[in-house]
Amino acid sequence: GRPFTIIGEVVHGLHNGTQFGFPTANVQIPLEYVLPKPGVYIGRVLVDDRPFQAMINLGHNPTVQYQQELTLEAHLLDYDQDAYGKQVQVEFLKYERPEVRFSSIDALVSQLKKDRQAVQEYFA
Repeated sequence: GRPFTIIGEVVHGLHNGTQFGFPTANVQIPLEYVLPKPGVYIGRVLVDDRPFQAMINLGHNPTVQYQQELTLEAHLLDYDQDAYGKQVQVEFLKYERPEVRFSSIDALVSQLKKDRQAVQEYFA
């Protein structure tokens, strides 16, 4: 009766999202969680008990710098604070698409813009 949720600490990542105009909160995945399938999700992230719309990626970052371990990143819409070290609650509301390897950074950024639009439409 509630969305799948992960609670974890925001940790430093590779800062690739910031370079592309989509900064992310990299959330450390606690070992005791059974995870949903990798991909891009529409969701909500609670920071300091305040909800923010988010596009979430659970995957390996195949386009920029493949990560062997699964990573959890959330781009929070309308959030511009420092969340490092904070415990956040990540709510997965809707599976949007599988994670794919794009042919270029431009193709990735183009898709990220579409994903952000999907998040905005979901909450409209």
